[in-house]
Amino acid sequence: MFDCTDSRGVLIEGLETVQERLIIVFPWLNCNSIDEHLLKKLKDCLNRNCQIDIGWGYLDDRSNIGKGWKYNALGYLQELEESYPGVFRLKLLGTHENFLVCDEKFAFVGSHNFLASGNQSLEREVGVLTSYSEIIQGLINRFDNAEVLEEA
Repeated sequence: MFDCTDSRGVLIEGLETVQERLIIVFPWLNCNSIDEHLLKKLKDCLNRNCQIDIGWGYLDDRSNIGKGWKYNALGYLQELEESYPGVFRLKLLGTHENFLVCDEKFAFVGSHNFLASGNQSLEREVGVLTSYSEIIQGLINRFDNAEVLEEA
């Protein structure tokens, strides 16, 4: 997958096709990308009773985790977590990883942080979309077994 349009398309495809669980892992949660359109897609998915897990938070931001422009969409996501308890979950990881897992059907690993920037960026991005079960299970395990950072 090449550039922001392709990776953003994978996120949208995941939200539209997930049947059980979508895992999204990115360091930053920004309103440049988490806009009304994406919030609607998230709610549509949650209303189908699909679980969404988001791993977030950049470790080097730990003194300001969740604050500033990098995290200005966090409040919207916390509202979703309150509105959809047990179905929408935020997990503070301290990560620089960028990946997505849709059920056990496909996974995407790439450089584009599509929860911080939309598909308008001119920066070069690259990622790999796979249906290889060992990679998918490895990413699921990585997320499920990740230690949660304490929130100050």
